[in-house]
Amino acid sequence: MRRMIKPCLAIAMMICVSSPALAVEKITRYLAKVNGHWLMGEAPDQVVPKIVAFLSAKQE
Repeated sequence: MRRMIKPCLAIAMMICVSSPALAVEKITRYLAKVNGHWLMGEAPDQVVPKIVAFLSAKQE
């Protein structure tokens, strides 16, 4: 299996146990402190800053 080499952001809720790390070489992980189905709707104060920081960061 070829691994993705582009930077990847993985945001999951606290009870999520799966990980895309096997398929991704450059991964940034964030575990939101909420248990729900819609992270953007239930925890925008946690999720939005992580997305903005990821997209604003200089990627190598």
